[in-house]
Amino acid sequence: HVEPLDQVLPYNGLDAIACLDVFLELDSRLEDPGTRAAYGRQVRTTIAYVQMLREGIPVKAEVVKEFNDRLETAEASARTAIQASKQARLFKRSLGRVFDPGVDADLDALFGGLLGRDEIVVERRDKNTKKMVTKKSFDAEVLKAMDDLEISGAILDLRAQEKLLKTYIRPLAGWVF
Repeated sequence: HVEPLDQVLPYNGLDAIACLDVFLELDSRLEDPGTRAAYGRQVRTTIAYVQMLREGIPVKAEVVKEFNDRLETAEASARTAIQASKQARLFKRSLGRVFDPGVDADLDALFGGLLGRDEIVVERRDKNTKKMVTKKSFDAEVLKAMDDLEISGAILDLRAQEKLLKTYIRPLAGWVF
């Protein structure tokens, strides 16, 4: 059953105006960064859950929990492998702190500073100016180029586990357990 556009659009226009007013009113209440972050997390989880239900995909709590547990175990194993690596131990001895693979400054200090790896300097096209620029990168392509280092593979593994958890499992977890 399809409604003619000329009959539907007037209602959509009124709905959009009302929604915009409500959005602007509620948005002003989210000034506190903690509140805005909590709201953002809720919006992301709602979208994932509702989209799955809309598509007719059943969301079973026990399956989500099983994947969550499995991926969190793999994530913890990857973190352990990173800290146990020769390179992370060198980082700790040299800089007096634990290496954090999620911090670009730590990646730069390790790969660029302590290990002197040239692979981190890449030439890429700037998305805004479209010009070629030289910059440091710690993306998957760069880490794969340093496959002679045990820490590179462990960082890639950690990122894969984090991506699966963040994209698919954690958005659903708030709804099902």
